[in-house]
Amino acid sequence: MNICSLKVVDEHFGLKEVELSLIQRLKLRIFGYVYLFKAAKEGWSGKLPFYLAKCRRHNIYFIDYPHGYDEYLICPLCYGEGG
Repeated sequence: MNICSLKVVDEHFGLKEVELSLIQRLKLRIFGYVYLFKAAKEGWSGKLPFYLAKCRRHNIYFIDYPHGYDEYLICPLCYGEGG
């Protein structure tokens, strides 16, 4: 299998890079995000899906879980800028 490592910004688990398969890389390129895993952070009652996405504004890859009714992903750099 063709595996590729990608550097990421992850404020949830402290990951510095993730490995993606060819299929995951294609999904990331087509949709702008790709499912990675389900996990629960300390204090959470259950697990949520975490995704890898690319912020077009900052040109970085980041890991986040869906927020709100529309299930949007938030770039940590955009969030830090207030927008």
